[in-house]
Amino acid sequence: MKKSYQSSIVGLSLSNQIISITITGDFMILFMSQILGFSDLQNSWLITMLPIIALVRIPLSYLMRRKNLLDLMRWSVLSKLCLIAILVVIPYERVTFSIYTVFLVLYQITVELGFGLTWNPLILLVTEEKSRAKFLSHLGLFQLVTSFYTLLISFYIGKELTSFHYRCLLGIALVSLILQFILLKQLQTDYHLFQNHQETGRMDWQVLKKQIWYHLRILLLDSLILYITLTINVLYMVQVLHLSAKLVSLYSSMSLLGNVLALALAGPCFEKRRSLFFTILLVMTGCEILLIFFLPHDATSYTVFWSIGWGVLNGAIGALWGLYISLVKHQAASPNPFTIWNIYQGIAYLVSVLVFYLSGNLVHLSSSSSEFDPYRLVLIACLSICILVCLRILYKRKTGLK
Repeated sequence: MKKSYQSSIVGLSLSNQIISITITGDFMILFMSQILGFSDLQNSWLITMLPIIALVRIPLSYLMRRKNLLDLMRWSVLSKLCLIAILVVIPYERVTFSIYTVFLVLYQITVELGFGLTWNPLILLVTEEKSRAKFLSHLGLFQLVTSFYTLLISFYIGKELTSFHYRCLLGIALVSLILQFILLKQLQTDYHLFQNHQETGRMDWQVLKKQIWYHLRILLLDSLILYITLTINVLYMVQVLHLSAKLVSLYSSMSLLGNVLALALAGPCFEKRRSLFFTILLVMTGCEILLIFFLPHDATSYTVFWSIGWGVLNGAIGALWGLYISLVKHQAASPNPFTIWNIYQGIAYLVSVLVFYLSGNLVHLSSSSSEFDPYRLVLIACLSICILVCLRILYKRKTGLK
């Protein structure tokens, strides 16, 4: 029965990726920089603000604890349809920083109401523990579609993103939302399977405390990966390296391609040959450190090969660490995962706010200095810590330590 719903979950994931890239992802950076004309500080502030808005997940997880997961998804899709439709028709010359801030606040709340609250519980419901790693790995493979999509967009856009280009992307996002409605209708046949059966009594704070402490090391690791694979990488390319929209879009598509290739080649090793999995991750992380160290400091020396190399390595590292982190989270599932996961995620968002704020300021410092590049140095430092984590895991597996 669970396998019959997995194709719908894959479709929901793919459509959500396309929407996210356009509204709150890489194309949003280009939209703010090249169409709305926001400064690098304004851009970094808006990017930093998104995790802060996502903290609404904490009260929402309590208020919606007895609602059906499909209903939450449906309300979210309807709200996003309305907001994106407004962004399609509004003249962009009238979009001020304040207006766009309000739009992002409302949009992020709708995201948290849907995918934010329901995604982990949905995965738990439609997969079994013994096959969950395989499903998550296969789910990542379907990002090849998103990679191909962004690659086509990079050739379509050219050097600069225009208002017409972005409205076309918003139109595709609207079609993706309609597709989500259809997929949710397919899941509707077993409506009661997706009901939250959480108890309405007092929260077991001892269980919550145990869960949070168990995830503390994962939270710290997740923060490092967040900085490495950050959307602000795109802001760094635009504001510091002064790259064209075509090269930035190529980086985004190659990042998704690296994500897919990593899950296809190294993902299957996670279950049966975990030492090989972390060895591959160790080598790729070392390669990215070398690439970033020798990355050109100006657009004239930056070619498509740098976008391809950085994108593929960055996507691969993010995918494999993401697979490891996701499985650890699911293995620690509690009797009431809906609230436990979302409160934990709220704490993770607080940490991510600091990461976004730090990275945004580092980009600003890098853009104002011709000799010193703090953003790149911190990026290398985070990758170096990931190498140490890999070595520690490999050592523990070799010696049999837990």
